[in-house]
Amino acid sequence: MAAISRRQSGQFADMAAPNSIATQRPDCILRQMDGETLLYRHSLKKTIYLNESAAAVWQLCDGERTVQQVADILADAYPEARAKVVADVNDVIDDLYREGALRLESRAAKTDKA
Repeated sequence: MAAISRRQSGQFADMAAPNSIATQRPDCILRQMDGETLLYRHSLKKTIYLNESAAAVWQLCDGERTVQQVADILADAYPEARAKVVADVNDVIDDLYREGALRLESRAAKTDKA
């Protein structure tokens, strides 16, 4: 699922805790060009290539769903590979966070702001 998968277990890293809310940064624009999916971060003039699976993760990171909910949605589509899908979703979210394309916020912090 992730373009480069570094994690072999289905465990979540500290960075993207299962109850974290993943939110797309508003300066990121998703574009389809010549069969490729590109995420352009305008403020940094930076382009991030997303494979099909990473693009699906990006689209589910709507600021309402937790990391676990995103993983569950995609894992339900591939129940025979659930552990791998969960690990790959977490890898993608971690990568997008490191690239500055996503913000991660604890569910408690989001609730406190409401």
